[in-house]
Amino acid sequence: MTAKLFPELQNYLQRLENLRDQIGALLVDLPAEALNWLPVEATMPTN
Repeated sequence: MTAKLFPELQNYLQRLENLRDQIGALLVDLPAEALNWLPVEATMPTN
């Protein structure tokens, strides 16, 4: 049984999948060191 989505939801899902693919393409060639970092401690509470 296949569920039928509303056109708006189908479009939203396609956009999310596209963004996921774009992010994956950007991250695939990065070394692990580039993905494993911590922000620099700062004096501002927002940092």
